[in-house]
Amino acid sequence: MQYAHIFLLVFPDSTNKSSQLHYQPVPKQKDLQPRIPGGRIAIPAKPYTPPAPAFGPGSVEYNRRKSHEIERSGSPTTEHITTESLGPPPVGKYAGAGAYF
Repeated sequence: MQYAHIFLLVFPDSTNKSSQLHYQPVPKQKDLQPRIPGGRIAIPAKPYTPPAPAFGPGSVEYNRRKSHEIERSGSPTTEHITTESLGPPPVGKYAGAGAYF
């Protein structure tokens, strides 16, 4: 209690500080929303281009091997291609289309 009395002697206005503060009410969201700027895009969006496959169909090595196969066996002509040799038509254009387990 003695320390509190000394504190009040040294800082006489400290008890009255909270009554001297003035607070402003927080504005409602509907009042603040018009004040927020819409902004703009800093960098324009780029269209997505998928990366080249590292392996499998579409990869550089796969295409090289296929072209090498065609060169060794001769260029295919439309006479040799039948609907049976083409296989079933593709099911979809997504990864794993037709590969169901």
